[in-house]
Amino acid sequence: MMTLAQFIRRDRENIVAAWLTQVEQLPSAADKPYTVLRDHVPAILERLATVLERGEGSDPTLNKLAAEHAALRYHAGYDLRQIVLEYQALRQVILKLYQASEPTVTLHPIAAMDRSLDEAIGDAVDRFMGERDKVRDVFISILGHDLRTPLQSLTMAVEVFRTDAEVPTRLVKTASSASRAIARMDRMIGDLLDFARGRLGGGIPINPAPTDLREVVGSVVDEFAASFSNRAIHCGAATAKGDFVGEWDAARIGQAVSNLVRNAIEHGADPIRIALVDHGDTVRVEVSNQGTIAADVLPMLFQPFHRGREGNGLGLGLFVVDEVARAHGGRIDVDSSPDQGTRFSLVLPRAELAPTRPRGAA
Repeated sequence: MMTLAQFIRRDRENIVAAWLTQVEQLPSAADKPYTVLRDHVPAILERLATVLERGEGSDPTLNKLAAEHAALRYHAGYDLRQIVLEYQALRQVILKLYQASEPTVTLHPIAAMDRSLDEAIGDAVDRFMGERDKVRDVFISILGHDLRTPLQSLTMAVEVFRTDAEVPTRLVKTASSASRAIARMDRMIGDLLDFARGRLGGGIPINPAPTDLREVVGSVVDEFAASFSNRAIHCGAATAKGDFVGEWDAARIGQAVSNLVRNAIEHGADPIRIALVDHGDTVRVEVSNQGTIAADVLPMLFQPFHRGREGNGLGLGLFVVDEVARAHGGRIDVDSSPDQGTRFSLVLPRAELAPTRPRGAA
């Protein structure tokens, strides 16, 4: 009779293939290629076979592989429950295929026990994560709301200095600098509130109404062009060919476009170009710039609190863009290469659609 360790080594690729069939159904695996899903699993199986042969209860090498696998999954948008489900699926596949290979081995009681324990573990993880996230997100929401009140008072005080003709010029300049800092703080608080709303309420809320993207995009870009007159910012919204009227939340789309343009200004090189493309059932807002994004950074761009290697702020700007896109039933794409530079594409369906699944949602 073949031992379990021998079976794992002989049928490793079959085990991986059967496992992939199950885990590719997980929400966060939907857009991942097989090479990404496989990552450490073949090596984990090989090491598991070694542990079984030695009869050891634990193994540092196996634990290290599992930790690396978990880190990659976290950055790919998985939550704790989905990582646990992957390991449960791997165990179930091994037992099922081993039983089929060695019919004389009695594994049914073990499999039944494992299923019961897996369900209990799953419920415990769900409850733990729910309680943890609820406390964290409520704290963020309250913090953001309470910070807005004193910030509004500061804004009014600064405006007095900026607009009073009797205030010396040097104080006016100081007030203008303070006003920009306050505006940045207000954006950060807004991003925090959107993050909390998205996590607590299943996505950023929107209020769709007839909206002309030419006006929304043009208005946003005009503000940036005025504030960053030293940058080459070009907007083709006014002259774009096609129809750009649809049912969208104008304020939220403006917020998303603003975040994309600001991201291009902070992280990209000139020229920065904003374009509109009509695809009939969908429209696309493109924000492009010179410069590239490292390949290892691309998978994490839309994760909350990811700031990049030279980022500032909270790292929620692109996360909010992704949430706004999904709330409209759309998506945000990015491509980056040395020849073409970097381009973010906000794709929006013209008709109102159900919100798409958030990245990493279970």
